[in-house]
This record gives sequence, structure tokens and C-alpha cells, in this order.
Amino acid sequence: MYSLHNYFRGIHVRPKKDRVLALTEFGGYSYRDPEHSMFGKVYGYKKFDVPEKLSEALARYWRRQLIPGVKNGMGASVYTQVSDVEEEVNRLLTYDRAEVKVIAGIMGEVNREYREAFEKAVSSNKAAETFRKPLD
Repeated sequence: MYSLHNYFRGIHVRPKKDRVLALTEFGGYSYRDPEHSMFGKVYGYKKFDVPEKLSEALARYWRRQLIPGVKNGMGASVYTQVSDVEEEVNRLLTYDRAEVKVIAGIMGEVNREYREAFEKAVSSNKAAETFRKPLD
């Protein structure tokens, strides 16, 4: 596997002949829920003041970066982490895991689109060589 971390630059997928490309850490979009934060300080690459704006920005990122990446041979992606840690509020859940910080309907729809792009890429002849190559 060829592992790529990317938080704020565009993703340029260039498949490797012998390894699947995986975006193994991405995100950095921050929203601080004042009722569920350890600190007042906010750390993140892009900051949002309400869950709707955070969710819409993440959906745009999926549509502009992840889905085209899959179409070009990216085989996996992993969001940065599940829950906030201290002033790092760029995760999907608050630090106490009491609140989901994204809107389920928005993220559910873009996740469906992402999954469909992956299924289409896997079923194509071009991608089959990359995604279905047996391990030695």
C-alpha cells in the first residue's frame, strides 16, 4: 500500500503499479461545540461555526477530492480520527463522544456517492488490475 496523508492540499492520485494508493489520514476541518469542548482554543486547518457548514464543507471535499481520487485509482481513505482531543476539534465526534458534529443526512448522501464511485471503479476493467491484484 502507498500511504498518503493530506489535510489541506488537493489530492493528486497517481496509482502505483505494484501498490494500492490509500489516503490514510485526511481532514482538519474544525468545529468546536462549546458545550462539549475541553478548551476554548481551536486547532484545525479550516474552522466552521455550525455543524451544517462543517458538513457541507466535508461533502464538498468528498465530491471534489475523494470521489475523483477513487475514479483515478485511490483504493481507501481514512478520516483523521473519530473524536476530538483537547483543542484539536477536527474530528467527527466531540471529545466526550456525546455529540456527532456532522449532519447525518449530508454525510450519508455523500458517503453513498463515494461508495458508488468505488463500486464502479472496481467493476471497470481498468481498475480491476489495481483493486483486485492478489497479494504475494
